[in-house]
Amino acid sequence: MAASPIKISPGAASPMLHRLTQRLGEMAQAYALPKVMAASSQLGRALSLVRESNAVIKLFIPHYWAIYVHDGRGSYGPGSPATRGKPARFLVWFRNPNNDPRLRAGLQAIRRNQVRRLTKEQFKFWLDQNKLARRLGLPAPMVVYGWPNQPGKKAPPDPGRFYFGNAPGQGMHGFLDHARPEAKAIVQKEMRKLLGEEFFKKKKDIIRVRI
Repeated sequence: MAASPIKISPGAASPMLHRLTQRLGEMAQAYALPKVMAASSQLGRALSLVRESNAVIKLFIPHYWAIYVHDGRGSYGPGSPATRGKPARFLVWFRNPNNDPRLRAGLQAIRRNQVRRLTKEQFKFWLDQNKLARRLGLPAPMVVYGWPNQPGKKAPPDPGRFYFGNAPGQGMHGFLDHARPEAKAIVQKEMRKLLGEEFFKKKKDIIRVRI
């Protein structure tokens, strides 16, 4: 069967491309959201669509540390290659993020320049809370790696979540198979709008569209 090439101007195709990418972007966002939420509810709530052009739309998370959750990291702590910036004597985190004075309402900073350090007074206060918790037989609310009794102890490596990955077992695996029928249906519908139903009634051969 012969193929009939049809040239469509960029101006005529522009609305179709916009609607196609918008729909596929929304589908990708809905597909990725459960995987991102499983890795971090804070990142999941921040997941959004960003349009770069009429034909390009992307999933976007603004948090600087999202890449560490996605790709994973090695061991972290004093002397570790994963440590960046000025070397620290110890690494501190809180079992309940709402107790962490460095966070805002228990949420991690979005930009790196928003990161805050514990003051000496805050650190001493939570050391006292740790002592109180131990006397009561409870877990220490503040966890300290590398100080005072475990010099050089490091946080263990953390595997990546790969919520945007396409490989088997990763977050977006299977999305293309899910999206292809929808994309085909959208293009067919848009082409019928663009060329008219009468055109398709007359055409019996294959139509090849170049945009």
